[in-house]
Amino acid sequence: MKVGIVGSCISRDSFNQNFVPNYKYFYEVSCYQYQMSFISLMSKSIPYNKADLVGNAAKIDKEHLDSELAKPILDELVVNQPDYIIIDFYPDIMFGAVETKGSTITNKVFKWNKIKAIEGFQYGTTYNPRKSFDHFFEMWKEKFDEFMMFVYKHIPNTKVILNKGKLGKEYIDELNHEIKLIEPNRDQKEIDYLNNCWDKLDKYVEKVYGLESLDMNNKKYFCDPKHLWGKHPLHFKNNFYRDFLDKLLEISFKDLKENRPKFPVGDRRFNLIKNSTFEMDKSFWDKWNNQFKIVKNVEDLASVRIVSEDLENDRNFQIWSNDIEIHGNGEEDYVLSFEIKVDDIEQIDSKKMIFCVRTFNRAEHLTQGESVQHHNLNVDTEGFNITSNEWVRCTFKFKPKGRYIRVAPYLLRNGKVEWRKIQLVKTDKEGPWIPNIADREIIRPLKLVSELSK
Repeated sequence: MKVGIVGSCISRDSFNQNFVPNYKYFYEVSCYQYQMSFISLMSKSIPYNKADLVGNAAKIDKEHLDSELAKPILDELVVNQPDYIIIDFYPDIMFGAVETKGSTITNKVFKWNKIKAIEGFQYGTTYNPRKSFDHFFEMWKEKFDEFMMFVYKHIPNTKVILNKGKLGKEYIDELNHEIKLIEPNRDQKEIDYLNNCWDKLDKYVEKVYGLESLDMNNKKYFCDPKHLWGKHPLHFKNNFYRDFLDKLLEISFKDLKENRPKFPVGDRRFNLIKNSTFEMDKSFWDKWNNQFKIVKNVEDLASVRIVSEDLENDRNFQIWSNDIEIHGNGEEDYVLSFEIKVDDIEQIDSKKMIFCVRTFNRAEHLTQGESVQHHNLNVDTEGFNITSNEWVRCTFKFKPKGRYIRVAPYLLRNGKVEWRKIQLVKTDKEGPWIPNIADREIIRPLKLVSELSK
């Protein structure tokens, strides 16, 4: 059974073989969003340059900031259609959220302020449960309601399960068997207050949405001072994680016995390419070759264009989408499509290549040699029917294999080519271009796509 996780290590660690060695007999973690407040989760993506995820910060903090800005978890949930989503509210009560760049991110700026990608960011209203729970709670309820509407529409067969956790306070000293505080220098009343806030969020979603829960508060669990991730109020002894999985298995076995009905899946034409029209300049694209220029159009969407002439050797001009996590198994259908205009087909030489698709098992990989699978598409690819100096929509169906996928407008040597409305959809059916959720706030004023009014 496939599991998605939106929360923290209190939910993720039960799916780690260091804590529960046999969990893979039952579950596969298909997607995980680390420590993101639901206020951030349901806010729009923030344009940024992936190459700017550099600076004096830990790798995990750079990866976390990447997900906070791009917010890919919604795409991943639609692609994977997990059987369960495990949620917990540790990120909400611990960090809250802060407004910036017309959107909102989890308020862990103290972890990210030395990363180049957010240099110059200005911050506005904060939603901090420590300072004003009521102010935080009103915004949080609005965003959590949006999340549940997203679930009902796009992943209707996924059951959302609430992990009712809390911050621990004590551990057992193995030398003298005394119970001691895990953070003795911290005000213990603060932990009590945060646990009370956490409980209020739990009670809201149980009352309003009737979510099934894993109640981890009905038994005393001690923290683990020798935990793999270090000493922390959210890091427990292994019996916590085993009990967590046992409770989840009870729910799963009950669902299997009851044979839960399957609902028709909503709109699966969910474009996985962010900034597919380049209206946000280079955001969500990586390894940008400066030979490509963005063309802004007054009456239509933007495009990206390259002009290359009189070269005698290949230069491999390319721009790549950010890595997209799909867990491709080589059996499920995807459709890639894009609009392209070639000034003169005869000018495109050196294999006539115009587009590339690659899959990988590691997010940082890019080259063809590192790929699990690759498709080099050219002007003669079956079904493309490209003619000179006209916009033509090209469609390519395939079954990707690999954990991550990237796509790229590509030109090996010479030609004058323009691309726009790039789309990757998990489906076996062709369909019109639609923007990714990240694009919709940008594109909506143009009123060019009828789907936006749906």
